[in-house]
Amino acid sequence: MKKGFGIIIILLTHLVYPSFGQDCDQILNAKVIDKNTMEAIPFASVLHVESGQGSITEPNGVFHFHDRCPGDHTLIIMHVGYVNDTVRINIPMDSLLIIKLLAKVEWLESVDIEGDYHAHDKRYIGGNVEKKSISLQSNKNMADMLESIEGVYVLKTGVGVSKPVIHGMYGNRVTTINRGITQSGQQWGNDHGPELDAFGAEKIKVIKGAGVLAYDGNSLGNVVLIESRPIANDSVIHGEVNSVFQSNGLGGTLNASLEKNASWAAWRVIGSLKKMGDSNTPDYYLTNTGKSEMNLSLQLNKILFNKWYNEIYVSTFNTEIAILRGSHVGNVTDLEEAIGRDVPFFTEDNFSYEINPPRQKVQHQLIKYEAKYFTKPFSYLSFKYGGQWDKREEFDVRRGDRSDIPALGLSLISHSFDLGYQHHFKSGHTLNTAYQYTTIDNTNDPETGVLPLIPDYLSWSQSLYAIIEKDKEKWGYDFGVRYNHRSFNIVTISRDVPRTIERFDNEYNNIAISGSIKYVWKPGWTAKLNASYAQRSPEVNELYSNGLHQGVAAIEEGNPDLVSEKSFKTLASIDWNGNEKWHFQFIAYFQPIDNYIFIEPQDEYRLTIRGAYPLYLYKQTKALIYGSDFSLDYDIKRNFSIQFSYSIVRGENKGEDLALINMPSDRLKLNFTYHLKEGEKWGGGSLALLSSYTFKQTRLIEEQDFMPPPDAYFLIGFNAGIQRYYSKMILGLNLRIENMLNTSYRDYLNRMRYYADEVGINVQLGVRLTF
Repeated sequence: MKKGFGIIIILLTHLVYPSFGQDCDQILNAKVIDKNTMEAIPFASVLHVESGQGSITEPNGVFHFHDRCPGDHTLIIMHVGYVNDTVRINIPMDSLLIIKLLAKVEWLESVDIEGDYHAHDKRYIGGNVEKKSISLQSNKNMADMLESIEGVYVLKTGVGVSKPVIHGMYGNRVTTINRGITQSGQQWGNDHGPELDAFGAEKIKVIKGAGVLAYDGNSLGNVVLIESRPIANDSVIHGEVNSVFQSNGLGGTLNASLEKNASWAAWRVIGSLKKMGDSNTPDYYLTNTGKSEMNLSLQLNKILFNKWYNEIYVSTFNTEIAILRGSHVGNVTDLEEAIGRDVPFFTEDNFSYEINPPRQKVQHQLIKYEAKYFTKPFSYLSFKYGGQWDKREEFDVRRGDRSDIPALGLSLISHSFDLGYQHHFKSGHTLNTAYQYTTIDNTNDPETGVLPLIPDYLSWSQSLYAIIEKDKEKWGYDFGVRYNHRSFNIVTISRDVPRTIERFDNEYNNIAISGSIKYVWKPGWTAKLNASYAQRSPEVNELYSNGLHQGVAAIEEGNPDLVSEKSFKTLASIDWNGNEKWHFQFIAYFQPIDNYIFIEPQDEYRLTIRGAYPLYLYKQTKALIYGSDFSLDYDIKRNFSIQFSYSIVRGENKGEDLALINMPSDRLKLNFTYHLKEGEKWGGGSLALLSSYTFKQTRLIEEQDFMPPPDAYFLIGFNAGIQRYYSKMILGLNLRIENMLNTSYRDYLNRMRYYADEVGINVQLGVRLTF
């Protein structure tokens, strides 16, 4: 069983230790030490399960429990940076008990590193991408990594930009939490992916149920968590160097991290470099699709006065992304010909690393301070501050040598504050509550010389939430409520001529309520059910967009009359683990949404001084989104397994009796994996044949889009990896081949499907050194 913070709640079963007729005056003394260094571990939390009482180890690693009865006792020991341990002891003891904890740095590939309880509780329905997979795919965007999770698809804009689609929800309805801070940037568009570096994260999690209440944002039941690993409690420097080369785009990624638990503070430094050139389909180059990226982060941890945990995290993310040149044309006639064309306009025969207009340039800076003051071993007050600065520039093909002047320039500054309290009761209940406050100031660069797509605005958001939960071995439940007040102060330019300055004030009061239950009715079988009601206020781009959205090559117009969405979602799952060979999971969801906001393509092209572009309008309707995810794993033999999965999503526009656009197609996956035998020096090896079949989206009518959805397609991939163990380091080698048959296809969820095919075969070589 994976160990983590949730084990505390699971094991609190109200056991009343029999004390009648006994002399309960014994003292339980023990010492907690590091398994490798044999050094004492101070400030570790210790729970005495039978009584529900807690203690904290002294600077010498020793702790005491007085007035204990003779007999068996259960202890749970926790410390940041170590694997949690559960021990059984018998009182009276002959000598001082020594408890050895294992540093988590040795368990990077297998241990479920736990953090805040609400992010990982077994009741919540979701999935995750582990550290090893993150490192091997560090050349990809965060959203692309999530596609391995059932029910998660990817909405793309060409090669360089992607964002997750979770149970039919995408864009503003999916909140990204980066190291505990709600990601705040220009992520309102389909071409604006999360502006962060996933390398360095211990795990990327998707939560699809009640756990979302604890996070600030504008979600409708789906949250992506980027989680970092606690710094190992070791005075020796540890680190990782990771390199990935890919043939398609002739690009590479280099990542490195170093960390140490020094006497003055525990620290970690992470850096990433990426460089890609033009990608290619099986038949031609995708001219102007290169990418470059440079990122750096620093994390500091320090415990003061035995009870006060402090963390500082600072990061900088910098990227430049080229947009397919063939998506930008000069007149309506060329645009009509460009849509659905076999080979895009402006396609060159030669490969290039150049990033020319149209292109995007993004800088994102984040600073976080977090503090927890433990009033009891498992109860604490918390404070969190997040400051973010985001600068986005989009460069278009402009006349008169003006292409180096951005056609869109936006600068965003946000501040967020979170004051929370978590309390664990002797009854086994846990209360988590917080007050959250966020401000955002978004301004346009006046030097662009172009009417802004997004207006200047200020926003303020205040939230209160409370979650009460109880979890036992066979069953558990929770209930939570969240209230959010949000206001906007908008300054924009009128759509009509003569142009005038217009000001708008928008206010929204939103409520979210959620409850979950888990039940294990017999060994191996677990059922989970979540029901939630949520409101989501419209974002600024949905209300007041007006002009060319350069990244997706489209004219977009918002609707100032939009009101808050109202959603009721039911989510259920059944898990079965049978005799260590079978694992089966079935998830079903049903989500009616009133006032569902969507962007609809119009049967109209507009000619501007910057070229001809299709028109999109924001609208509202009564919608229904439902679907299911099915997965089955079977270990055929000891080292050979098969994985099968099938996902469907349905979206209905009830107001117009049509299917919703931008809903994922049905997808089937079938993978075969062979695990190599472990040896003294070589291990962790595997060979995998990966296949997927994506069905054609057949539920749309011709008038709903500029061209019919693309045909179904079948892809085959291959993955091979192995590790070489040394005395103080591990060398990992990996070979991955995507689209191995070099299939020509277009994907319905890629906005560039109008102009070009997807990329062809891609061979990736990865080397990873952990020390």
